[in-house]
Amino acid sequence: DPAESETETGHLLSRPVLLRLFFRSLREPNFRNYLVGRILATFGFSVLPFIIIYYQSGQGGGLDYGQVISFSAVSWIAQSATAIVVGRMGDRRGHRLGALLGASMPVVTLLVLILSHGPGGCIAAYVGTGICLGAVGLSHYNLLIETCPHDSYAAHITVANLVMMPATLLAPLLAGLLVEWTGIMIMFKVSLTVSVVALLWLILRFKEP
Repeated sequence: DPAESETETGHLLSRPVLLRLFFRSLREPNFRNYLVGRILATFGFSVLPFIIIYYQSGQGGGLDYGQVISFSAVSWIAQSATAIVVGRMGDRRGHRLGALLGASMPVVTLLVLILSHGPGGCIAAYVGTGICLGAVGLSHYNLLIETCPHDSYAAHITVANLVMMPATLLAPLLAGLLVEWTGIMIMFKVSLTVSVVALLWLILRFKEP
């Protein structure tokens, strides 16, 4: 095909064009609302590294390191199963439902962390984590594409990543500092509060594209 041999140079976007596309994306209210919800959710659910610490502690049941690592395998199973279900659901009813599921599971998981201990609580926490990661992982980029107000998906996804990058970098650091200053249980409770706000924001402000 002669088209295959054509250079791609002509398709590269200049910086002024790229910036205009960035601002055009950010002027889309539904896109902004989605990003705000995802940023809140990121700050609300940076607890994954602390699950193993909690359940190894006396407060969490004093489980062996090997036990917690074994229980964490259910997270991958839950993540894979959720991706299949959310994918089918997204094709039929839209990917907003996947985003809402991904935002609701941190609330459930954090309640499990706050209210439970021992093997059962550990397994339940990892199941909730897996469902969250599966739902968000599948719905996120589909929603970015569906909220794009122009024909450059690359520019739209890039500006979304740039906006979310500070939260992605800072959230685990802030969670670690909070644990150091106040203890792990207070961090769980603060995370729960932020996760509830993130879920309510997405329910009330983000519409199906």
